[in-house]
Amino acid sequence: MKWFAVGLMFFCSIATADDKKSPVDGVWKPTKAEVSGNALPAELLEAITLTIEDEKYEVSMAGQSDKGTCKADTSTKPHRLKIVGDDGPNKGKTMLAIYELKDDQLTVCYDSEGKEYPKEFKSPADSKLLLLVYKKSK
Repeated sequence: MKWFAVGLMFFCSIATADDKKSPVDGVWKPTKAEVSGNALPAELLEAITLTIEDEKYEVSMAGQSDKGTCKADTSTKPHRLKIVGDDGPNKGKTMLAIYELKDDQLTVCYDSEGKEYPKEFKSPADSKLLLLVYKKSK
């Protein structure tokens, strides 16, 4: 259950604030994840599904879910996300993240404490950062 809480805390979504469908809308599966420099087990990643639509996210894992909203800022490099949990283990929590989208691969680095946006796509051992790589499901 410990990894479930960690997974739900960080596996969040991205959407843009305009009226067009965001390129990150869809269903995503994590292919790689590191928290504080440690790789998360493949079994955990296989059990997680992230669905993104219209500035809403839902992470499901083992019959449980985490839901919320996020706001993307594409005017910065790297792009930024402000994620707020609405329902589930992250209800009321804010997370700050940076992201990069290339073809069907989405890379996100989250600050689990919501204190500041990460500066780069890394998860050093002495940090509270989570680095995730997702692949879009077809």
